Formats: sequence, structure tokens, C-alpha cells
Amino acid sequence: MAKVFGRSCTLLRDSGCNTAAVKEDLVPAADSLTGRVARVTTFCCQNRLFPTAIIDLDCDYFSGPIEVCVLKDSVADVILGNIKGVRSLTVIPMVNVATLAQSKRAATEVPAGPQEVLSKSLVDSSLTPEPVSVSTATPP
Repeated sequence: MAKVFGRSCTLLRDSGCNTAAVKEDLVPAADSLTGRVARVTTFCCQNRLFPTAIIDLDCDYFSGPIEVCVLKDSVADVILGNIKGVRSLTVIPMVNVATLAQSKRAATEVPAGPQEVLSKSLVDSSLTPEPVSVSTATPP
């Protein structure tokens, strides 16, 4: 969720975009408009001109005044791209993986007791890369 001038609205954080945009109905008055236009290349490679406005945006990614393109219609009330001042909230989960051979080997080992499991680190240093074979046979 986000707030534009204190009004709750939807937000799309677009990491493939290098600008910000807001739906026209969230721009309260003409005095918010800058009188300038921004040339934007859309995702389908079309160049379009949009009027710009200064809005007050408050969300997890950004807080404060921001110059945005004004859109008549949009998938979200606010689209926030990769612009100066945007905070990153990306969390990349870390997971351990095992090859089929490692899984088979582990299945034949005696399971560790609870204290041994707790003492192991989150990254299993016994996992090693194994060669991958590629089959070029065509299915029947």
C-alpha cells in the first residue's frame, strides 16, 4: 500500500522501469502539475509524452515529494521504478540443494542426533558440484 497526499492507493514497484507515474485522479489540483512533459519509452518500445506533477508519496520504498508522469489509466495507482531515493526491500532466500547422488548417499547414512543437527552451520560444506550429463536422445 501507498499514500499519495495522504490518500491510500495501490502501488506497483517496477524494477524494469526508470521513472515513476501516478494516475491522473490522484493529482489533486493543477498546481501540482509542473508544466513539463516527460518522454517515456513504453515496454513495447513506443515513445510517449506524459505531463509531470510533483506529488507527496509515502510507501515502504519511498517517502517524500517526487516528480511523476501523470497517466490517464494504469494497472496501479502509482508505478514506482528505479529512481533516485527508492529503497530496496529485496530479500533473496538462501537454500541448500543436493544432487541426486548426494541425496542417495545421505539416505544410507545414520541420521544425526538433535544436538548434532543444531551444531551444523546453515551452509553444508559437504555439498560439492557434480558433473551434469546432457542427453541428446529424442523421446519416442
